[in-house]
Amino acid sequence: MLTTSMVFKTELERLLHKAAAEQAEIITAPHAIVDFAAYKHHVGVIAGLRMALELSEEAQSIINKRERGA
Repeated sequence: MLTTSMVFKTELERLLHKAAAEQAEIITAPHAIVDFAAYKHHVGVIAGLRMALELSEEAQSIINKRERGA
């Protein structure tokens, strides 16, 4: 049985992956990016989303260690 926090974490990660994929589609779409500043913005958004995913995984790791008594 999944707890509410596990369901939340799973859904949040799904949404973060989806948002990163959408940003990547914008970058790769022909004529979607008209200048370097726009490109940098979208790449920065992707980097931020990936960082959020990494922090989510790190938080889960910390929680797992606490639960094991480490």
